[in-house]
Amino acid sequence: IRLVAVDGFRLAIRNEKIDYSGEEKIFVVPKKTLNEVLKLSAGEDGKISMSIGKRHITFKIGDYDIVSRLLDGEFLNYKAAISGNSTGTVKVSVRNLINSIERTSLIINDRVPAEMTGEKLEMGFNNKFLLDALRVCDTDEVIIKLSSPVHPIIIVPTDGDSFLFLILPVRLKTE
Repeated sequence: IRLVAVDGFRLAIRNEKIDYSGEEKIFVVPKKTLNEVLKLSAGEDGKISMSIGKRHITFKIGDYDIVSRLLDGEFLNYKAAISGNSTGTVKVSVRNLINSIERTSLIINDRVPAEMTGEKLEMGFNNKFLLDALRVCDTDEVIIKLSSPVHPIIIVPTDGDSFLFLILPVRLKTE
């Protein structure tokens, strides 16, 4: 299953293996519904069943059933946003980067050891958006793909394609 979420500043993709042998289905679930599924699944063993109809979806979590209407229309063409070529990459420890960002939020001049390729870029990001992405990574290291100071970064695992995060930069104040 591929789960895609967007807001005005970032995009997140999560790919997971599931038990399903039918045809491919594309559908859009309201945010409120997914928040309820998340709340109810917190105490469960991780098993959630979904039944998808033409206009509704049902999630079965333990003894609970959540029924929601699917949203009409096409979802954002997110593949176009992530298809850009990167001119550089950064391979970094997730834990070290999280610690550095948390410290940097207080004192804006911290450095993180990283393996870098390509030209050096000076970019700014909303630290909350960056931390949100890093905290849900289930890997020790990530690759950050860069293209220019005005284009988004893409965060992916060092191996595989289990997740992808796209985060838009913010303008830096020039002195």
